[in-house]
Amino acid sequence: MFGRIFRCTYELRGRGFSLLEMMVVLLLIGLAASVAVLNLDRDFDKIAEREANRFAALVEHSKQESIITGRTIGIELDLPEHSFRFMQPGTTWIPIESDDLFRERRFAEGVTVEWTAMPQREGQSSNALIVVDTLGSITPFTIIVRGDNAGFTVTSSGDEVGVERVDNES
Repeated sequence: MFGRIFRCTYELRGRGFSLLEMMVVLLLIGLAASVAVLNLDRDFDKIAEREANRFAALVEHSKQESIITGRTIGIELDLPEHSFRFMQPGTTWIPIESDDLFRERRFAEGVTVEWTAMPQREGQSSNALIVVDTLGSITPFTIIVRGDNAGFTVTSSGDEVGVERVDNES
């Protein structure tokens, strides 16, 4: 009798896969698909566009913050470090560390950032400094964020109009 039950169980098992085996295979397929999707997000032109939009929005927010709070804000571009930080005036420019929105930020990997000459102030480092005053005026600047084939320009003429973004310069 035991031989017959064992033989039936063995014969049924040999015809297909168990639920556990199917679940393991589906898990592996799902993991492989997620890795493939994550690697597809390496379109550096889209990343450059997103970085230009983010920088323009943060400069515009700095302008609004300066007008509302009545304090001058500086944005220091540290291109060798591929980052920018928000500063407040004191005897020298001091990084703003108490506000999460104005924390130091890095540009995404895979993009290059260029800026045109901005007026350098005495005692200032070689890094570019964009000053946003309490009336909403912004130091004139032009920053180009480049991906593989496209560049996206963020510019300000220095008046109260604000920040302008120009799409896709090749």
